Amino acid sequence: MQYHITTENKAQVAPLGMQAIEWDGTAEVLIRDLSTLAVARQDPEYIEHLAPEEEFLFDTRPGGMAVTMGTVEVYLRDGKVLE
Repeated sequence: MQYHITTENKAQVAPLGMQAIEWDGTAEVLIRDLSTLAVARQDPEYIEHLAPEEEFLFDTRPGGMAVTMGTVEVYLRDGKVLE
């Protein structure tokens, strides 16, 4: 998923005492585990088609890309509360 942040969006959080991230967009990638990502990044399709796009869209220098990592918690599925 791509997420774009406009100048207007950034200004809207200022009155709340918050500062938006400095970048104008982020990408969200959901993976089952880090080994899945490692294998995917070695796939010929990834190397040929996605890696060149990353170099254009992201700061791929060492230390240039910030990431977050966490877990997804699901509380509802098919309209039903999960226990």
